[in-house]
Amino acid sequence: AVIAGFCFAQEANLDVQVLDGTGAVVGGAAVKARRIGAGWEKTEFTTDRGTASFANLPRGEYEVVVEARGFAPSRLQLSW
Repeated sequence: AVIAGFCFAQEANLDVQVLDGTGAVVGGAAVKARRIGAGWEKTEFTTDRGTASFANLPRGEYEVVVEARGFAPSRLQLSW
């Protein structure tokens, strides 16, 4: 999974693109962003281009988990 974000001020947008080992996009993957210690989480599903977005996330520490059928889950921690 490839995960990228853009951050400004007190909020950030998180844009995710999910790719397999060959670089092909993975549509329909579940992408969960969980704010650590805050009890907040949201799940989005990737488009047929393998992308998912989370807008206006408050500043903090997040765990991002990507799950798709036939693939092992991928986890990443981010903070801003």
